[in-house]
Amino acid sequence: MLKNMPAAAILEAVKDAYYDRSSLHSNIAGKITREFKRIKTTEDSLLHNFHIFAQLTPTELEVLELLMKDYTRQEICELRHVEHSTLKSQINSILKKFNKRSVQEIVPVLRELHIPEIISQRKRNLKDK
Repeated sequence: MLKNMPAAAILEAVKDAYYDRSSLHSNIAGKITREFKRIKTTEDSLLHNFHIFAQLTPTELEVLELLMKDYTRQEICELRHVEHSTLKSQINSILKKFNKRSVQEIVPVLRELHIPEIISQRKRNLKDK
């Protein structure tokens, strides 16, 4: 039931509940449908991205993690002791696997799916073993 429902509709809903009949107001049904679609889309995206993650090399994962932490390409090169051309090649390989043209297309989606937190948790679990 919604707060703004007319008294007759509320009374009808109470009667339906009493007689063990379910009734969904169209507004509620619409909200539920939209939420299920949102969850399904997020789920599909998460599964798709996990599938891609399984294909990444340890080096690509490390580079991607640094990119998600907003390190610049120069900082990543210095931190990993690699040439800019090497990093460029690694990033291109990541982009190809995700079928994207830029890092800016990947990072926001991965953040929305909480991938950085998942990676950090996995690393902590591996260190604890």
